Amino acid sequence: MAKTVRFMLQQSLKESAERVYDAIYEEEDARVCRDISDSACSNVPQNFFLNATAVALGKLADALANTKTTLPWLMTSIGAPGWIAPALVPIRESGSMLPQLVIGRWVRQAPIRKWFYCAGAVAQALALFGTVLSAVFLQGAAAGVTILICVIFFSLARGFCSVAAKDVMGKTVPKTRRGRVNGLSASVAGFGTVIAAAVLYQLEAGIAAYSSLIVSAGVFWLLAAWLYARVEEDRGAVEGGVNGLSEAFASLALLRDDAPFRNFVIGRAFLVGTALSAPFLVIMAQQQGNTALIFFLLAQGTAALLSGHFWGKFADRSSRKLLLSSGMAAGVLGALIFLLERFQPELTHTQWFLPGCFFILMVLHDGVRLGRKTYLVDLGGKDKRTDYIAVSNTLIGVVLLLAGAIASLVQSLGTVGTTMQSEDPRVADALHDAAEAKNDAYAPYSGFKMGAAVVTQTNAVIKGSLVENISLGLAMCAERVALFSTVANNAGKPEILALVSRRTDGELTWPCGACLQVAMELGGAELLIAVSDGKKTAPTARSLYLTSRVAVLQGQLEVARNAADDCQRTFPDEALCYEAKGEAQLVTLLLQGGILSKIGAARSARKALEQAVEYDGKNMRARILLVRFYTLAPWLLGGSKSKARDQVKACRDYDPALGHEAQALYDLGVGNTAAAVSGFAKAQKLSPSERDPALYLAKAYLADTQPEAAIKTLETLVERYPRFQEAWLELGRIAAENRLESVRGMAALERYLFQVEGESGLRRADAFTSLARLYLNAEQPQRAATVLHQAQLEQPDNRPIRKLLTAVCRDHAQACQD
Repeated sequence: MAKTVRFMLQQSLKESAERVYDAIYEEEDARVCRDISDSACSNVPQNFFLNATAVALGKLADALANTKTTLPWLMTSIGAPGWIAPALVPIRESGSMLPQLVIGRWVRQAPIRKWFYCAGAVAQALALFGTVLSAVFLQGAAAGVTILICVIFFSLARGFCSVAAKDVMGKTVPKTRRGRVNGLSASVAGFGTVIAAAVLYQLEAGIAAYSSLIVSAGVFWLLAAWLYARVEEDRGAVEGGVNGLSEAFASLALLRDDAPFRNFVIGRAFLVGTALSAPFLVIMAQQQGNTALIFFLLAQGTAALLSGHFWGKFADRSSRKLLLSSGMAAGVLGALIFLLERFQPELTHTQWFLPGCFFILMVLHDGVRLGRKTYLVDLGGKDKRTDYIAVSNTLIGVVLLLAGAIASLVQSLGTVGTTMQSEDPRVADALHDAAEAKNDAYAPYSGFKMGAAVVTQTNAVIKGSLVENISLGLAMCAERVALFSTVANNAGKPEILALVSRRTDGELTWPCGACLQVAMELGGAELLIAVSDGKKTAPTARSLYLTSRVAVLQGQLEVARNAADDCQRTFPDEALCYEAKGEAQLVTLLLQGGILSKIGAARSARKALEQAVEYDGKNMRARILLVRFYTLAPWLLGGSKSKARDQVKACRDYDPALGHEAQALYDLGVGNTAAAVSGFAKAQKLSPSERDPALYLAKAYLADTQPEAAIKTLETLVERYPRFQEAWLELGRIAAENRLESVRGMAALERYLFQVEGESGLRRADAFTSLARLYLNAEQPQRAATVLHQAQLEQPDNRPIRKLLTAVCRDHAQACQD
């Protein structure tokens, strides 16, 4: 009974397929069976729709799990290494093509070849499910490499489907209908992709949304396998399939003996550019950050929906002309995009430009694919079709792999210098300023606020905010506002460009192509670009270490100690954390009364620095700090001249410049100021880019009663490093204490206080008192009182400030009243 019902259902479906087929193709030759057997002719309607539906499901699955769009977005979300995404397209395409020389022979051994397609479709589904599991349960490099392995497995399975599908279509669909099978399937797949884009629009961007697309693609491959198993296929010839690999490579003789086939392969090799150019549009869009995955899915689906049937009819008339026209048009499009990006970058920055170009490219790429598939199936006939497909796909696989490697190299070279180097402490300041600028952005139309900050070679910080306009072309990105202001203010060459905005599809937003063009022209290839969403992330040992070091330089010693303590608690085995803790405690002791002022803190500082050297013997900075401690501390606290000399020797063995610096610190600590001056001078000569030796040289000059030389050294230092706050502070203090060129001292201290505005700390308080004394020496008591009032407002509990202000008000009552 069940068999009878199933037979009746099959007959009903077969008759329905015939009626629909006759209604669509009602011209006289609708049932003319060219290039297929008589027995296959009777099953054309059913096989036509089964082929079209199965191929449509496969195309839809490819669109949803596309290596040009969906998978790169997924890779970014899981934090996969950057080298994996550019490799996806060439690996997917070449992996399915390279083995086809051998696969074609295996397929040829079987008289019924549809089962190769079914097995390949199931394998592709399993590979996609493996991709989703990797994305859900793994992260970073592990997830990326596992997904790459799944893509390789997917591409190998795809090779079986590719060979079998063309051969089965050649046996089951008439020659004048093969282009329309591909065209109809492309249109159906395009419609499905548009629906998928609409569904994706309702989902929150992220791993779950991208994974749902890939799972759906796997399900569609399983449905395609189920439908393809119902194709009525006649037994085919199996000649040439018994000699295995040797016979497979012997097929390469076709390139020598078959001129039409050879010309086809050469032409197809040049047309791989239509596939490889698509990821570059996606990469450009990701860098601009003003579009999303949904727009590319929508463009891809709409392109297939609108162009599939048209290209199918075109291919049936002349697949050769279709190849020529669509390939040339794609080349013109690529050249146009390049020229616009180069000379009119503001046009490429609009939200719809790149998705629009992607749509046109997909229309043309579909034409190229349909044309060359139809041309090859028609060219091969019954006997050579499998060999043609296998040989051409294998050779094109090699071409794709080479072209993909070159494209990835070009892309990597194009992003040189656009990475964030958080080791530069100025980056954190720039991101902070960019976050402030973001709050001032004018974005009433998009609501997408952006702020930028540029740090120049003079360490000037220029901020810029997004400014929108009802006329889109008149809007100005935050990056360009900051860059143009840098030029207008003659602030120097940009060295850092920081950008803060909310994320796009869960990813950080990067400067657009137009802004990158301006930034690279003004800043050069060495420009650093830092991006952030303004939200705090888990700190690293390096970030906490830098926070502590910068706080020490700015005199915010409590901040420095807290950051160092956090670093040590979070990363108990990290040498940098112990170095930061030892430095923060040692500098606090030196500024608050010396090593003996707090015995417990002194011991803690020594132990931290010794621990840093124990964890990392190459931590020369910790060794130099130990030299300072050992020479200044008494033996009861661990001080030792012999221990200091051991650290000096270790520094000298590691690097001559560090050896001179360490030896000079030792000499300074033991009172040998002349030797200290000589040692710091040698260290500075060997490492002119290092700031610390020059600063210590100035202190050595001062200790050797050479204040003029100290001031000259500091002036050179601040000219090279305008934001070196400690150097400005020392310059002002020396001028104040020695009453040398008070105007220069005032300017130095005013510059220092301006640079650390809004911050508190002992060094800032010291700067306030030194500046007030300089004003008093210059007989400007009113300015001295003003400075001290500001200092008291910032640090009301600071006794030296309060004491000096009381003395100024006592001696200059009128100044305090004003």
